[in-house]
Amino acid sequence: MHHADQPRNRHYEDDIVYVTKHSRWILNSIRIWPAVLEGVGKFSARIAIGLSNLVLFFTVLQCVLHILLEQKDPLLRLRLLGFACYSLVSLMKYWALTVRKPKIKRCIEQMHADWKQVSREGLQVEK
Repeated sequence: MHHADQPRNRHYEDDIVYVTKHSRWILNSIRIWPAVLEGVGKFSARIAIGLSNLVLFFTVLQCVLHILLEQKDPLLRLRLLGFACYSLVSLMKYWALTVRKPKIKRCIEQMHADWKQVSREGLQVEK
């Protein structure tokens, strides 16, 4: 290995795990966190994203149809419209994260490279 390729931070792997543990847990649960999988596991994230989109879309569609076709009470229509708007915004946020998945992956790779190069020498505090 070339001297520049060697990490200056010996504990960079532990530091990365510590810094990303909450984000990793949340993004893994919705299959946005990039993972290196092979075989059938490679498609599990796409299947999970598709199922999540289907469930959210079904919720929005069902609520909108109920508001338009069955509900006659205006106050209850407004309440249900709030739920439909919330579900639609959640669906759009999920789509935005899904579209940006490659950018999230590049950001995480850059963070790994940066944590390898962090040194304690530059962190001295003047008194």
